[in-house]
Amino acid sequence: MAANKKNRNSNRNKGQNQEQKWLKENAFSLLAILISVLTFGWTIYQDLEKNKEEITINSFEPSESSKISFSHGPKKNLITLEFGILLSNTSDNTISLIDHRLEQTTPFPLQKGFNYPNNYGGMDNGFFEANGTEASMPFVIKSGESKLVYIKTAMITNDNAYKKINNVYKKETGNDLSSAQKLTYSDLEYYQVKAETDIYGNKVEGDTIQVSSEEKTYYYSTDTHNPYDTGDPHPTFLLIFKSAKGNYFKEEYNQYKMNQF
Repeated sequence: MAANKKNRNSNRNKGQNQEQKWLKENAFSLLAILISVLTFGWTIYQDLEKNKEEITINSFEPSESSKISFSHGPKKNLITLEFGILLSNTSDNTISLIDHRLEQTTPFPLQKGFNYPNNYGGMDNGFFEANGTEASMPFVIKSGESKLVYIKTAMITNDNAYKKINNVYKKETGNDLSSAQKLTYSDLEYYQVKAETDIYGNKVEGDTIQVSSEEKTYYYSTDTHNPYDTGDPHPTFLLIFKSAKGNYFKEEYNQYKMNQF
């Protein structure tokens, strides 16, 4: 009986030892697999981070000295303004922007019976450098660097507002706005104050002082900073860039958007 008991204990110990040995061997195997998975995952993460593209876009309202122009389209008058677009590459790799798309995103009634369309002919007049030369894509931006371009955007004017501003301009110069060759954004603001309206039909209050034929000053106030308030309509545009790797970068801008840094 004692011998049988001893044998059973011996077998039990052997079984426990084998089980412990098996657990240790499998634990090492599982640990090795886990390390391999983590290493593989870390490698993929590093590759993704290495190829990651990040661009910060800042848009700027037209400067006082920037050029503007008026033109006539089918059943509409257009004004073209220059908006600054600053592209900053905040990733670790050079980014190549190969294409872009522009659309108007704020639905509102520009005037009775007419809603501002999302797309229309002549809206996008392309990119330009600070010196006025055309800026052709692709835009290649190295890591940590920035590129400043200007996009000329044609906006539809309110018919009645255009007539009022044109009448004021014609009374002072003898010409129509569409024939003006050297108008600046500052000139536009001056004539808007005199006409008591902006180009979208929003009321403008202020005063103008013409020191000489070439020197004009003005001050004004207008409540047009909410594009979703249909009482003070003005368009907002969405600019979308596409990179060579297929990533997209977006920025919204409008005439009354405050500059952000």
